[in-house]
Amino acid sequence: MKFSVQVGAFRNASYAKVIATMLYEKGYKAYITHSVTKEGERLYRVCIGKFSDRENAKSLSGKIKKTEGLKTFVTLSCD
Repeated sequence: MKFSVQVGAFRNASYAKVIATMLYEKGYKAYITHSVTKEGERLYRVCIGKFSDRENAKSLSGKIKKTEGLKTFVTLSCD
């Protein structure tokens, strides 16, 4: 199993790109994936990393919360 840190999910692709770019420029390996909700709406998820160890993902999640002030959580790999 792989884990990622999800930083946000947005209906607006441009907003997701701004967040991902900001994080990438700060040295995080941020990327965007998309999914479709039950209602048929497209969501763009901003995620960081692909970890085989959940604890490493939790550590990064805490770091991002503290240093960037963003709400994050650990999820199964975003892709």
